[in-house]
Amino acid sequence: MIELAGVSHRYEDVGGLRMHVAEAGDADAPPLLLLHGWPQHWWMWRKVIPDLARTWRVLAPDLRGLGWTEAPDGPYDKQRLADDVLGLMDVLGIERAPVIGHDWGAVAAQLMTVTAPERVSAALILSVPQLFERGTDPRQAFGFAHMPILSAPGADRYVPQLASFLLRISGITGDEVKAYVDVLRDPARRRATVGYYRTFTTREAAGLLSSPRKRPDLPMRFMGGAGDPVCRYAPGLELVKGAAHFLPEDQPEAVIAAARSLFA
Repeated sequence: MIELAGVSHRYEDVGGLRMHVAEAGDADAPPLLLLHGWPQHWWMWRKVIPDLARTWRVLAPDLRGLGWTEAPDGPYDKQRLADDVLGLMDVLGIERAPVIGHDWGAVAAQLMTVTAPERVSAALILSVPQLFERGTDPRQAFGFAHMPILSAPGADRYVPQLASFLLRISGITGDEVKAYVDVLRDPARRRATVGYYRTFTTREAAGLLSSPRKRPDLPMRFMGGAGDPVCRYAPGLELVKGAAHFLPEDQPEAVIAAARSLFA
């Protein structure tokens, strides 16, 4: 387990899924959920947790199949990710909370606002297109290029190498890459990665990207790195200079400021 000062770790049974949760801040403070994406886990929030934990009880779960949460054979549809987080809120006795999501965690966060808006007080969505805007720009294709690769038969063999490559070209290097890639060497987590992407490319992509949902009536903000090809051409996103895809690591101050403004 990777450690961070002020962070404790717990495991909860969420509908039969053993879910790892990193926690920081006063246990009596209002809760705040942080949802990571691939190829990462809770540690991607290490640069924002210390500040946010001064105000909130920060809860950063590992999504199913990633980090230290159990990696079942499936399912890996994105609504299931949202349902896992809602189930975790039930287990922890949290009726309603703000959410920050990145990458797949941002997709899950948006789906939470659609299917259970009464459980989400506000949402900060990072580094993915809105589910509330129609269509995609062909120039986003480069940002999606890894998806067919990770969906292909036998792709699980190459998950650590591809994760390392994607992290490095986005400016994450050294021990930071190792912290993510080492966890993905586990065969179950490699298979889970393929499950994420194969489910998306074969069953979910058209519906999620081309059929906009009705935007819920709650405070939401959408941000992405100006150097992220997916975000650069997506409608309705605030672009942050000096950041690529991994916004909380590239520009943590921008994420903290947005959270404090939105959740105030």
